Amino acid sequence: MRVFILMQQVAFTMMFFIAYLISPRFCHKFVGYLEEGAFKNYTMILQDIDRKGGILNHWRDRPAGKDAIDYYRFEHTATMRDLILAIRADETCHQESNHFFAEVDKGADIEQEKVRIYHDQNEARLKNSVWFVWILLILLYFIVILFLILINKKILFIDLRQIYISCQ
Repeated sequence: MRVFILMQQVAFTMMFFIAYLISPRFCHKFVGYLEEGAFKNYTMILQDIDRKGGILNHWRDRPAGKDAIDYYRFEHTATMRDLILAIRADETCHQESNHFFAEVDKGADIEQEKVRIYHDQNEARLKNSVWFVWILLILLYFIVILFLILINKKILFIDLRQIYISCQ
């Protein structure tokens, strides 16, 4: 099973590389939408931390790990809530910079451009991005499967007799 997952990761990486060579705008938009989904997930985690009786409410006072404190240069009193806030801010920067690179003109001098970071997310854009990402992931999954079929049909089919013999 690990080999199959590794092969899918390699196939996805190769296909994403080829897609980036063909259309960097598409790839930046794709990653920007993934980052928007991550932003939404971290926002929901923060809401659960802040909600009385929330599943993650205990993270409000739980100290952040040493590695996180070192990486984000937090005070030694930083909590998991502070860590989630910092990660969400990172995701926002990644999201906005990827959308910026997807929309910037080809001949633009990007050293002079500024990426705007917005704290309030546009819900309609976020809902559309979720559907966009799911459709792309399903499409990429089927492309990977077709790619593996073309390489070697035996990769996709497991001989149940071999599994039964090896489990005895």
